[in-house]
Amino acid sequence: MTVITFTGLPGAGKTSLAERLGKRTGFPVFAGDWLLGALKPHGVLDGLSRPAFLAMYYDLLETLVKRQLMFGQSAIVDALINDEVAERWQLMAARFETRLFVVECVCTDEAEHRRRVEGRVRGIPGWHEVSWDHVQRMRAEYPPLTHEQADCGRDGSGRGEPGFDQEVHRGWVRANEPVMCSRASASGCSRSAQCDRR
Repeated sequence: MTVITFTGLPGAGKTSLAERLGKRTGFPVFAGDWLLGALKPHGVLDGLSRPAFLAMYYDLLETLVKRQLMFGQSAIVDALINDEVAERWQLMAARFETRLFVVECVCTDEAEHRRRVEGRVRGIPGWHEVSWDHVQRMRAEYPPLTHEQADCGRDGSGRGEPGFDQEVHRGWVRANEPVMCSRASASGCSRSAQCDRR
């Protein structure tokens, strides 16, 4: 039983990795933006202050993960988080005698990162596409995580579509192939391993 959270700025690769790992392992993938897209048409988000919005957002994700752990099942989360949330989720995982791994995706080529953001269409029902200005605001609001990290490899070319293979093995997240233009860090909150991509 494991909880794996993929985080990072929009366009950095967290969704691609979370979905790929979910398909490979069969673990459910809880994506924050899909939850928000389901809520927005019902006016649930209208008038919320930023602190109230974030509290609701993270509480929803935490509740879904906690429910999985109650059944003795693993979960994957696709969401931008900070150190405070990571620490809170670590404590939650510990209560179920399991571990939290956080994979922080970082695109090191800003031009490539912007191209991805401006060129993608996610098609999330009820939710908007993200602009580069939004990415910059999130960069200011969410500094890099401070958990101990260790690089697994990088392809700095910033070109092409790299192969990427992730798997869970004895509770660890492993990157078997280098990724393009990003440094993703997987920091397990009790120990760490690190990966890359988007």
